Amino acid sequence: MTSVFLNKKGQGGFTLTEVIITLVVAAVLGTLLFQFMGSNLTGSAKLLIGVQDGFQLNEVMESITRDYRNWLIDYPADPITDFESDVNTNYGSWIVSGETGTIEVDTGNDGDVDILQVAISDGARSLTALFTK
Repeated sequence: MTSVFLNKKGQGGFTLTEVIITLVVAAVLGTLLFQFMGSNLTGSAKLLIGVQDGFQLNEVMESITRDYRNWLIDYPADPITDFESDVNTNYGSWIVSGETGTIEVDTGNDGDVDILQVAISDGARSLTALFTK
């Protein structure tokens, strides 16, 4: 008679083995989800920081261009090398070393044209502009 009470057909529930297997599977899936989401969030943050750095670099170049326009209005007779020294003074921390200088075009012909090359950088990105008089 005791065997009838132990094997009841209507008895429900989970065995300890089923509960442990379910917890292990849930832990593995949770870990995979956490790693996947963490890497995607980190990647999107790096992309956003890169875009912000690019905008900042563009703002600096626009500032140099604005100074150039004002310099042309205020000092029309000065050579472009004077503007180059102003750029090096005001934006020296952004200038890529060795990337600021004049490029001579049409040397020895009817009219020499000096072009000022300004290259600025924030480390990973750089931006170059040419200015002429």
